[in-house]
This record gives sequence, C-alpha cells and structure tokens, in this order.
Amino acid sequence: MKRIIENSSVEGEYIVDFFAGSGVVPDAAETLNRRWDAFEVDPGGGHAVSKERLRGERT
Repeated sequence: MKRIIENSSVEGEYIVDFFAGSGVVPDAAETLNRRWDAFEVDPGGGHAVSKERLRGERT
C-alpha cells in the first residue's frame, strides 16, 4: 500500500480510506507525510483510525 500511495500522490496531499479495518492505509500515509482520514463503514467494524491509535499499535 505504501508504494501505491507514494506513486499516486505527493507529500501533503489528502488520502481517505473508507475501509480502514487494519489501519494499513493511514499508517502508510502517515509514514509518507500525507494528510489522511480513515473510517470503517461497516457498523461492526470498529473505530475510526486515529494517529494515537496508530502510535499505540506500533509500540
């Protein structure tokens, strides 16, 4: 996913992920200095992904 984001956007652009289940897209966007929002559209799918949640998952 990181390679796709890197090749299809530039730093500072906005990435939106409406199927954020595992947080892979926001993690790649954050690493590549892209702004992002991520949501899980499935009502039982969990929480909106936040920078704080990503930091917690990385440690």
